[in-house]
Amino acid sequence: RDSEGPFETVESLTAVRGVGPATVEGLRELVTIGR
Repeated sequence: RDSEGPFETVESLTAVRGVGPATVEGLRELVTIGR
């Protein structure tokens, strides 16, 4: 994340190879965005 910066939204996790919408939905309650 040093070169790209932090994720702005949970949906932006789909930019990671191998992470699709279904994965994001499964992780949504576990992920914190921001500080």
